[in-house]
Amino acid sequence: MSSLEPPDYPTCSDVMRRAGLPFSPSEAHAIAIGMLSGAVADRAAHWQAAVYAELAPDNAAAAECRGLLDELYALAEQQMTDEAFGLQLFLPAEACAGVNVATALRDWAQGFLYGFGLAGEAVAGLLSDEGREALHDLY
Repeated sequence: MSSLEPPDYPTCSDVMRRAGLPFSPSEAHAIAIGMLSGAVADRAAHWQAAVYAELAPDNAAAAECRGLLDELYALAEQQMTDEAFGLQLFLPAEACAGVNVATALRDWAQGFLYGFGLAGEAVAGLLSDEGREALHDLY
């Protein structure tokens, strides 16, 4: 299990909403996991382009949001390097008001496919039949 604690989901969702981001914390976490799984080159540039593109450069809400998104990326990175494979999807708790868990799971799958897709066709050709089937199932 990861020694990093994930940020509080409702807080993260609220900060992202106030900063004007059109995606969920689940999707942001999954983009990072997908990039790490797909061995995307220059991850920092892709991460910034994927999740910071719509943030205002000189805005307090945007700065707070970037900090939380960086925490999510660090969490994903640590989960992916955990020898015990401590990957936990970043989803809201069942009791999280105003957030549907099924929608968050859909967002996670969408984000993973996006992040993994940033690696391009080169990595897709290296997948086993089971790997291709798993990607198809997420799609």
